[in-house]
Amino acid sequence: DYLQMDGFDCFKRGIKELYCLDENNQYYKSVDGNLYSKDGKIFMQYAPGKDDTSFKINDNVTDVYERAFCGVSALSSIEVGKNNENYTSIDGNLYTKDTKTLLVYAPGKTEESFAVPSHVTKVASWSIYKCNNLKSIIIPTSVNRIEPWSIISNIEKVVYEGTLKQWGEIYFDTLAFGYIVKDGVECTDGRDKIN
Repeated sequence: DYLQMDGFDCFKRGIKELYCLDENNQYYKSVDGNLYSKDGKIFMQYAPGKDDTSFKINDNVTDVYERAFCGVSALSSIEVGKNNENYTSIDGNLYTKDTKTLLVYAPGKTEESFAVPSHVTKVASWSIYKCNNLKSIIIPTSVNRIEPWSIISNIEKVVYEGTLKQWGEIYFDTLAFGYIVKDGVECTDGRDKIN
C-alpha cells in the first residue's frame, strides 16, 4: 500500500523507516524513521515495520495523530516525556494527560487480557488496533463513551462491569468494534450480542 499525505510519500505496511522523499518538504520530517510535522509538534506515524519494543513521545509533542500506531506489531510500550503537557503513559499505554481517555493500547503487548483503568471515561477511536495477543477486555462503568472504530482486534470476550441499560448508553455506535466479538458483551445482568 502506498501512502501520500500533502507531499509526503512512503510505503505504509511493513517498512522499518518512514522518510520524506523531498528533503525540503515543508510539512513533514522524519526523526529516527518516524514521521512528524515539520516543527516536530505533531507525531504523525510510527513506522509499522519497526522491530523496536518501546517508543518515547517527547515533551515537545502537542498532538498525536489518532492512527499513528496503526499497523504496528512489535511495540509493547509507549512512554511519554515527563514534561509533556498533553499525554502520559501508564503501563506502556498512551493516555491524555488527565488519564481520562485511552488513546493507544500498545499493540505488541503479550498480555491476553486488559482491564481498562477506572479513571478512564472515554476509549478513543483506533485505541485498540490489531493487538494480536489480546483476547479479552474489561470495561469499567467509569467509561461513558466508546468512540467509533475504537476496538479493532480479534477480541473473544468483552466484560462490561455495568448493566445492559448502562452499556446501551455508552455503546451506541455499531462501528465501535471492528470485528465480531464471539460471545457479545457480558454485562452484570445479561449479554449484548453486538455485531
